[in-house]
Amino acid sequence: MSSIAEEILPDVLPEDRFLWQFWVNKGMVTEPLTRALGALGSHTNWDYIAGNALYGGFEDDVLRVLKREGSPAPPAFVERLARDVAGSGKFVAPGTPECNLLVLCASPRMTLDEEQQAARLAGKPLDWEALVAAAGRANLTVAVQHNLARLALDLKMPRAGADLLAARARGIRA
Repeated sequence: MSSIAEEILPDVLPEDRFLWQFWVNKGMVTEPLTRALGALGSHTNWDYIAGNALYGGFEDDVLRVLKREGSPAPPAFVERLARDVAGSGKFVAPGTPECNLLVLCASPRMTLDEEQQAARLAGKPLDWEALVAAAGRANLTVAVQHNLARLALDLKMPRAGADLLAARARGIRA
């Protein structure tokens, strides 16, 4: 073990140890940040890191670190995170179909009427990328992903968006 935190919590995900550097140290303490970054590898759930960075509001800092030379982050992921950080251009605000679907699917106990409303909304043209980012920023990823999948509404999303939402939810559940 290389730190007291690892002795106390040996089974913590490497992704979380990396994210903690932004929660606790704002990503500014070199040694633990470098150690946490070095522990990431081929089994890393990069989408979980992105979702938490969005929720935590430190996505710019995470992106900056993952763009560094020698970062283990896959280039395709870094490009996708850069798009998330830049924003889709769609503001998910009250009254938009994306916001309405997000609110409906955030509920742990959707009524039949709410499920039907969600199905109607998911059948419309939506900015799914904006919805996924908004779910992350609001810390609603798990609930939204669960309800979209339970109702098979994730099948209406572009596959990449559904996969991203599911990967973020898997990481949070872990």
